[in-house]
Amino acid sequence: MIHTPSSTSVAAPDPATSPLTRARVEAILSEAGAITRANGPYLKVLRALVWLPLLSIREISRIMQRDKQTVWSYLDQLEQWELAAHVLCSEPGWPRRHQRYHITDPGLYILVARDPYPLSVPKLAASYAIERADLLARLARPQVHLVLSDLVSRLLSECPDGYQLTSYQQPWKQLYRWQGSKHAFTADAALLLRSPQGTEHAFYVLVDQPERMFSQQQEKKHLEKLLELRQATHLQREVLPHLLLLSVPARFSFWAELLEQRALTHASALLPGAIADYGQLSRGMQAPIWLPFRDLLSQQVVQQAEEAQGTDPERAVPLFSLLDQPASAPLIEHFSQRRSFEHLLAQRESSTQVGGRLARYVGDSLQQEAVQLMPRAQQDRLQVIDLLRRCLYSSKQERTRVTALLNLSLSAPQKAILALLARHPVLSLADLVFHLQPESDETRAIQHQVDLVRDLELVRPYSWKENVPARVSWTERARFEMTDLGLRFLAMRHGVTPAHYLRPLPKEGESPAAGKKLDRRKISPLDPSYRWVQRGLHEFKWQLPHTNDLYRSIRYIVAAGRRTGRYEIVFWKSAREAMRRCFDLIEQKNVYEKPDAELLYRVPGSTAIRHVLIEYDRGTTFTREYQKKFPAYAAYQRVSHRTLPRTLVITPSKRSAERIRQNIVRAGAQDVPITMMLEQEIVQHGLLPVLSVQKGTQAEPS
Repeated sequence: MIHTPSSTSVAAPDPATSPLTRARVEAILSEAGAITRANGPYLKVLRALVWLPLLSIREISRIMQRDKQTVWSYLDQLEQWELAAHVLCSEPGWPRRHQRYHITDPGLYILVARDPYPLSVPKLAASYAIERADLLARLARPQVHLVLSDLVSRLLSECPDGYQLTSYQQPWKQLYRWQGSKHAFTADAALLLRSPQGTEHAFYVLVDQPERMFSQQQEKKHLEKLLELRQATHLQREVLPHLLLLSVPARFSFWAELLEQRALTHASALLPGAIADYGQLSRGMQAPIWLPFRDLLSQQVVQQAEEAQGTDPERAVPLFSLLDQPASAPLIEHFSQRRSFEHLLAQRESSTQVGGRLARYVGDSLQQEAVQLMPRAQQDRLQVIDLLRRCLYSSKQERTRVTALLNLSLSAPQKAILALLARHPVLSLADLVFHLQPESDETRAIQHQVDLVRDLELVRPYSWKENVPARVSWTERARFEMTDLGLRFLAMRHGVTPAHYLRPLPKEGESPAAGKKLDRRKISPLDPSYRWVQRGLHEFKWQLPHTNDLYRSIRYIVAAGRRTGRYEIVFWKSAREAMRRCFDLIEQKNVYEKPDAELLYRVPGSTAIRHVLIEYDRGTTFTREYQKKFPAYAAYQRVSHRTLPRTLVITPSKRSAERIRQNIVRAGAQDVPITMMLEQEIVQHGLLPVLSVQKGTQAEPS
């Protein structure tokens, strides 16, 4: 059994549930004899749901080594007797409305009554992540849980002979002392693998969510803590566990740059670990899909265009080849907490009955609570909005609960709409239809999904009425923006602070005009007395004609790739994500490179992911602005010693193109790789001229 104790104290029951009596449990024991037979397959399913809650049918069948139909019949019987329950998950990129199962309170009492090695229900709840709060925490960040469930179910069933998963904890928090004070490093999971030689090896696991905006600051802080932890463990003559990073190929270069920068800043060796595309987990645990960090960096610098990114089969290795440094006995105990588990077993038993009723830990149906949310919103919209507002501004427990319920209530298209609007503010209806429904330009389906999240006040409409060019269609005038509730929901879903997406507006008397400057560092992101708005929203609205032209050009580029089949856009970075920064040691200041967008693309027959920066310019910018922008590009290259990806400058007329060229020459930025194209050329050719420029050359570093 894999021990994953959450604490060393017996768990407290959740009183806010319907009653469960001893008579009900005894009735199940007497009436469902075949199901409750000791060592039978049904109890094996319940044990699996104790070890790893919220598993899919495929994952349970993988662990039990049974076919899916047989496992489904077991689960169906368990649900009929209310020993197990399921929730329906609908996440972008995952099977639609697929079932994930967890044990119920009656299931816990039946398992304890029939298990040949019994552990009391309170101790079981204290030892494993089966309580309602544990389930809600996983459902609040479903994309992380889905990846981890796939990984750990494969580790339990696909390890080579002699290898074994001996400990798994999700999530993981490790305290350490650094420079005289206590700090905490957190990971999505931590695990121990035993080798055929009997040694155990420790790993941290991080799941990189592609739905979340690229954030150098957020991930930099995480790596900083891990580097501090390495130094703290080295002082204790311990070895730092390897970091397993599960991501997507489009973000590999992002991580390569961060890992290299943090190592250089600390003048230390690269962190031990490897990165993998979590979509490749389906190849099995023995497949060479893990790219060690040292090879990730060399790949970004050395390899040619055909393998500029993506996992090179010659460099990627199986997971078990990373078991190079055995963990010490104290580290193994810290990860597994086996002694704490043994101490818990020795504790005196507490009563599971209160006033004739059995204590409950899982509570009533999560799925039923979630499905009631949308009908309630239609019946009393204001009441549900008030509930969401109170919870999303409240304690972490309440924010986690309401985020989990929203994740179960919203469809995958609705979540995709929210994520797209968080990354690219004030998108139009035309943009949403184009990017989320490429097979059709019919607006009704997307409009219906938008209306549903509008009812919950997660988004609001924004009508473009001023300075609207004549050629702008009604689907481009109809725009949408995220509300503070929608962004707070996404912040919890993505595991970041609300300040990652939101900024407060000054109150009366706090504006610069009143002689006071707003210090956002002193304002709690949960302070409801401030009005919170999306970061960067004002700038996008202020220059809406430019925003519309930029978004339209992105549609033209993507459409040309779909039409010609010569390239495929795999990711569209916003201006905030595309910004690059480095520190000039001579000038003692930061140097910024700020394009309007960045596109990641690949060509047929290649796994390489290439980058192109996008600048949309109507040629109306003042000369002094050009003298800031393009020299900044050149300065970034000089200070960082990195060649920027090619910049595609899109402009509406030949006259504006010539004006931009003259300003680039005056600014002395001729060494910046730039391709100039008219908007009409973008409509016809998309990125094809950029491909022809890059043909036969080495891949441009990102």
